[in-house]
Amino acid sequence: MEKLRIFVSSVQKELENERIAITELVSSDPFLGRHVEAILFEELPAAAISAEVAYLSALRSCHIYIGIVGFEYGRKGADGLSATHREYTEAKRLGIPTFFFVKGDNTQDERRDEEMKALFAEIRDEQHGHVYKRFTHYQSLKSSVRAVLLTELGKQGMRPTSEETAIAEQTIAQASDFDSRLMERADIAELDKALCRRLVAACTGIPERDLEEDSIRKTLMNRG
Repeated sequence: MEKLRIFVSSVQKELENERIAITELVSSDPFLGRHVEAILFEELPAAAISAEVAYLSALRSCHIYIGIVGFEYGRKGADGLSATHREYTEAKRLGIPTFFFVKGDNTQDERRDEEMKALFAEIRDEQHGHVYKRFTHYQSLKSSVRAVLLTELGKQGMRPTSEETAIAEQTIAQASDFDSRLMERADIAELDKALCRRLVAACTGIPERDLEEDSIRKTLMNRG
């Protein structure tokens, strides 16, 4: 039977860890590994076509759309839309089952880019929007995505054995509570400024010399 192909859509640089977490989920889960294939644009083979054509073509071959909402809207194209927004619009046009996972609780929504706020409002519209679930750490993201995939596979009569379930749950829980806990009492001033500047430059592609302090702080906060 053909594998369930899931298209993972998000701002790539901001949510790199979350995108990796989903591929790790599929590859490390014995049941999902047999029945699911995660499609990420950065893992597609090089092709002599534009990036937009490539990722929309990949999307059209998928059965499920997984959208991850962060704080940044992403770079806009000639149509005024980010790649994520464009992918979502195409998935909606095609009628692909769509599930969204939103980083951060509702107290953090004001920190999102204005364009992302508008997209999020469209997503959660009661009449025309989609079911979404919030997460704060990749561990909870993995659990939530797994639950969605198990439901979709269950509709086709496929369910994991108790042993497969135990292995999957153990794998997801491997990250300790200490490692995944935010350091609430730590202040940004305590961080190594030079290291922060290097990290943000690597994440955003902006040269270190062009980074402003406010931009560094916002980027670090957006990435947890």
